[in-house]
Amino acid sequence: ARTGQCECKPNVQGRRCDECKPETFGLQSGRGCVPCNCNSFGSKSFDCEESGQCWCQPGVTGKKCDRC
Repeated sequence: ARTGQCECKPNVQGRRCDECKPETFGLQSGRGCVPCNCNSFGSKSFDCEESGQCWCQPGVTGKKCDRC
């Protein structure tokens, strides 16, 4: 009420609770965001798309970038 900051669900941030914290996804679920869990060797970063798809290194595939 005083600051205008909404009370956010788990792993959600922003003044209006409208974005996932880094390395999490799933804002549209309504339950908060969950960790991306990208493979540390196969992915380019620990962040992922809103679908949970990690950004894979060349020659690597899978939602978590954990398969050749």
